[in-house]
Amino acid sequence: MTLPDMDKDLSAYTDFQKLSDRVVYWERRFALTNPDAEDEVRFKEIAAKHSTRVLSVMRAG
Repeated sequence: MTLPDMDKDLSAYTDFQKLSDRVVYWERRFALTNPDAEDEVRFKEIAAKHSTRVLSVMRAG
């Protein structure tokens, strides 16, 4: 499991609920890797980027 893999996977979701469920999945997998502080920040940035993207699509219509 790598952060680029997670980024690619999350980019496929356009439904916020499905994206949220998938972020929880990746969060569990990510925790098993014993990430350092820098990777934790990158994880949160990736999750936030995709959440913002999906919410923008929802607002647009």
